[in-house]
Amino acid sequence: MRMGGMEINVRQRVQQPPQRVFALLSDPRQRPRWQGSLSAVEMIDAGEPRLGMRWRERPYGLSQVTLVISEFEPDRLWGEQFESSLANGSISVRLTAAGAGATDLDLRATVLLRGPLALATAIARRVLQREVRRDLAHIDRVLCG
Repeated sequence: MRMGGMEINVRQRVQQPPQRVFALLSDPRQRPRWQGSLSAVEMIDAGEPRLGMRWRERPYGLSQVTLVISEFEPDRLWGEQFESSLANGSISVRLTAAGAGATDLDLRATVLLRGPLALATAIARRVLQREVRRDLAHIDRVLCG
């Protein structure tokens, strides 16, 4: 992988069925409920979540990010591509029924950091992996609450 590039792989179990997890995970309008880093979501495209839907996010303390849904298989697979002045990349989340109403989430992300951030890839990878785990665990709390 080239300088500034990283891969993140996280596996997390959520104690909710795939249908409920997918409905929350795949709807950009719901992101602030479970993704702790967001200050705002602005929809570019109206309507229900679907392949090709676009939106913008404003993470706390970072530049605006433009995103598009790149994979959309209800209750099974969801993915996005993103771009900002600091990074671009993709995220894919596979959902698998885990019995007793639970869902295993298998998240794979590829991120290419730009500018000065590219020099801090190892640190950024650890921080992002920790944040992804925290956000996915928060999905469980949101759906149970």
